Amino acid sequence: MKKLYSLLGYVESWGAKHLKKQFFAPEILSEELIKAGAKIECSCHYPCINKLGGQGRYSVTLVSIESDEDRVEIPVPPYETGSEGYDVALADPWDADPRKHYQEDYSTTNVVEFTSDIPEFCRACNRDFYCTCYD
Repeated sequence: MKKLYSLLGYVESWGAKHLKKQFFAPEILSEELIKAGAKIECSCHYPCINKLGGQGRYSVTLVSIESDEDRVEIPVPPYETGSEGYDVALADPWDADPRKHYQEDYSTTNVVEFTSDIPEFCRACNRDFYCTCYD
């Protein structure tokens, strides 16, 4: 049996030269995924109580499922997923006009996909998943 992972929620990041928003399956779907045999590995969000500032905002839930397959899709009600924002490699951040460089890449799906790859956002935990809210 292999452990497969999927990420729910959203991650936002911004700076002088970028604004990125990535939306995964809604966290409310975690209840349906648990009924289908998935397990919640970790939930993590920012900002937390008594914490302000920092890099971006996020609210994510990492779920896993045991399977012999390399990829598993669990059917759920339709939802929109994708990303939006701008990311420009300009020498002068004041030249980053979001109206010229803004991109949206959305799609609608009715499955949550599980793969053996740990989502990039969760790799910092090194498979010892914990909420970074307690750092």
